[in-house]
Amino acid sequence: MKKILPLVIVYLLISSIAHSQLLVYSETYTNGATYCPGNPVYDNWISFRAQLDTINVEFISVTISGDQDPVGRTCTDLTMVKQMAGSLKDGVAGIWTCGAETFAVGTGCSTGCAVVGEDIEFSGNGTLCGCDNPGYTLRPAIGNGNWGG
Repeated sequence: MKKILPLVIVYLLISSIAHSQLLVYSETYTNGATYCPGNPVYDNWISFRAQLDTINVEFISVTISGDQDPVGRTCTDLTMVKQMAGSLKDGVAGIWTCGAETFAVGTGCSTGCAVVGEDIEFSGNGTLCGCDNPGYTLRPAIGNGNWGG
Protein backbone atom coordinates (compact mmCIF):
# COMPACT_ATOMS: atom_id res chain seq x y z
CA MET A 1 0.00 0.00 0.00
CA LYS A 2 1.39 3.37 -1.00
CA LYS A 3 1.24 6.21 1.44
CA ILE A 4 0.26 9.61 0.12
CA LEU A 5 2.52 12.18 1.69
CA PRO A 6 1.75 15.74 2.65
CA LEU A 7 0.73 18.20 0.05
CA VAL A 8 3.56 20.64 -0.48
CA ILE A 9 2.80 24.10 -1.69
CA VAL A 10 5.04 26.94 -2.80
CA TYR A 11 3.35 30.30 -3.15
CA LEU A 12 4.90 33.26 -4.89
CA LEU A 13 2.81 36.39 -4.62
CA ILE A 14 3.35 38.69 -7.53
CA SER A 15 2.33 42.26 -8.04
CA SER A 16 1.93 44.27 -11.19
CA ILE A 17 0.59 47.71 -11.95
CA ALA A 18 -2.88 46.30 -12.68
CA HIS A 19 -3.32 43.81 -9.84
CA SER A 20 -1.79 41.20 -7.58
CA GLN A 21 -1.73 37.52 -8.47
CA LEU A 22 -0.88 34.32 -6.70
CA LEU A 23 1.42 31.91 -8.52
CA VAL A 24 1.09 28.50 -6.84
CA TYR A 25 2.85 25.18 -7.17
CA SER A 26 0.83 22.49 -5.40
CA GLU A 27 1.31 18.74 -5.64
CA THR A 28 0.57 15.55 -3.73
CA TYR A 29 3.43 13.06 -3.51
CA THR A 30 3.49 9.31 -2.95
CA ASN A 31 6.03 8.05 -0.40
CA GLY A 32 8.99 6.40 -2.13
CA ALA A 33 7.80 7.20 -5.66
CA THR A 34 10.31 8.30 -8.26
CA TYR A 35 9.19 11.05 -10.60
CA CYS A 36 10.77 11.18 -14.06
CA PRO A 37 10.32 13.40 -17.11
CA GLY A 38 6.86 12.76 -18.53
CA ASN A 39 5.31 12.29 -15.09
CA PRO A 40 3.00 15.21 -14.19
CA VAL A 41 4.66 15.72 -10.78
CA TYR A 42 8.07 16.17 -12.41
CA ASP A 43 6.78 18.19 -15.37
CA ASN A 44 4.60 20.49 -13.24
CA TRP A 45 7.65 21.50 -11.17
CA ILE A 46 9.58 22.32 -14.36
CA SER A 47 6.62 24.34 -15.70
CA PHE A 48 6.19 26.22 -12.42
CA ARG A 49 9.85 27.21 -12.36
CA ALA A 50 9.69 28.39 -15.99
CA GLN A 51 6.92 30.89 -15.07
CA LEU A 52 9.12 32.80 -12.63
CA ASP A 53 9.79 35.87 -14.78
CA THR A 54 11.70 38.29 -12.57
CA ILE A 55 12.13 40.85 -15.36
CA ASN A 56 8.47 41.59 -16.07
CA VAL A 57 6.95 40.60 -12.74
CA GLU A 58 7.55 41.85 -9.20
CA PHE A 59 7.44 39.01 -6.67
CA ILE A 60 6.49 40.22 -3.19
CA SER A 61 6.50 37.06 -1.07
CA VAL A 62 7.29 33.36 -1.09
CA THR A 63 5.77 30.70 1.17
CA ILE A 64 6.57 27.01 1.44
CA SER A 65 4.00 24.94 3.33
CA GLY A 66 2.27 21.59 3.41
CA ASP A 67 -0.57 19.76 5.08
CA GLN A 68 1.59 19.10 8.16
CA ASP A 69 2.11 22.87 8.48
CA PRO A 70 -0.39 24.87 6.40
CA VAL A 71 1.10 28.18 7.60
CA GLY A 72 4.62 27.21 6.54
CA ARG A 73 7.48 29.64 6.17
CA THR A 74 7.25 32.97 4.40
CA CYS A 75 9.67 35.61 3.21
CA THR A 76 8.47 39.10 2.25
CA ASP A 77 11.83 40.79 1.65
CA LEU A 78 11.40 42.01 -1.95
CA THR A 79 15.06 41.67 -2.86
CA MET A 80 15.39 38.16 -1.44
CA VAL A 81 12.09 36.98 -2.95
CA LYS A 82 13.17 38.21 -6.39
CA GLN A 83 16.53 36.45 -6.00
CA MET A 84 14.84 33.20 -4.91
CA ALA A 85 12.45 33.30 -7.87
CA GLY A 86 15.33 33.98 -10.26
CA SER A 87 17.43 31.20 -8.76
CA LEU A 88 14.54 28.73 -9.02
CA LYS A 89 13.90 29.70 -12.64
CA ASP A 90 17.54 29.71 -13.75
CA GLY A 91 18.78 26.80 -11.65
CA VAL A 92 21.31 28.84 -9.68
CA ALA A 93 22.09 27.83 -6.10
CA GLY A 94 21.64 30.35 -3.31
CA ILE A 95 20.81 30.73 0.36
CA TRP A 96 18.87 33.51 2.08
CA THR A 97 18.15 34.32 5.71
CA CYS A 98 14.85 36.16 5.81
CA GLY A 99 13.92 37.12 9.35
CA ALA A 100 14.15 33.94 11.43
CA GLU A 101 13.84 31.63 8.39
CA THR A 102 16.48 30.30 6.03
CA PHE A 103 15.57 29.52 2.43
CA ALA A 104 17.77 27.84 -0.16
CA VAL A 105 17.79 26.84 -3.81
CA GLY A 106 20.05 23.92 -4.64
CA THR A 107 21.27 22.02 -7.67
CA GLY A 108 23.07 18.79 -8.40
CA CYS A 109 21.33 16.33 -6.07
CA SER A 110 19.98 14.21 -8.89
CA THR A 111 20.31 10.53 -9.67
CA GLY A 112 18.36 8.11 -11.78
CA CYS A 113 16.05 9.54 -14.43
CA ALA A 114 16.51 13.26 -13.71
CA VAL A 115 17.65 15.53 -16.50
CA VAL A 116 20.78 17.45 -15.52
CA GLY A 117 19.81 21.08 -14.94
CA GLU A 118 16.21 20.23 -14.01
CA ASP A 119 17.17 18.86 -10.57
CA ILE A 120 16.47 22.13 -8.77
CA GLU A 121 15.35 22.01 -5.15
CA PHE A 122 13.75 24.58 -2.88
CA SER A 123 14.21 24.44 0.88
CA GLY A 124 12.47 26.42 3.58
CA ASN A 125 15.00 25.38 6.21
CA GLY A 126 18.27 25.91 4.35
CA THR A 127 19.18 22.23 4.05
CA LEU A 128 20.19 21.04 0.58
CA CYS A 129 20.53 17.49 -0.77
CA GLY A 130 18.77 16.17 2.31
CA CYS A 131 15.51 16.31 4.21
CA ASP A 132 15.35 17.60 7.76
CA ASN A 133 12.59 16.13 9.90
CA PRO A 134 10.63 18.20 10.42
CA GLY A 135 11.57 20.28 7.45
CA TYR A 136 10.57 22.05 4.27
CA THR A 137 12.17 20.57 1.17
CA LEU A 138 10.84 20.32 -2.35
CA ARG A 139 12.76 18.62 -5.16
CA PRO A 140 10.46 16.47 -7.28
CA ALA A 141 12.77 16.51 -10.32
CA ILE A 142 15.81 14.79 -8.77
CA GLY A 143 14.97 11.41 -10.31
CA ASN A 144 14.68 9.31 -7.15
CA GLY A 145 12.31 8.78 -4.23
CA ASN A 146 14.05 11.25 -1.86
CA TRP A 147 12.20 14.26 -3.23
CA GLY A 148 11.42 16.08 0.00
CA GLY A 149 9.22 16.36 2.99
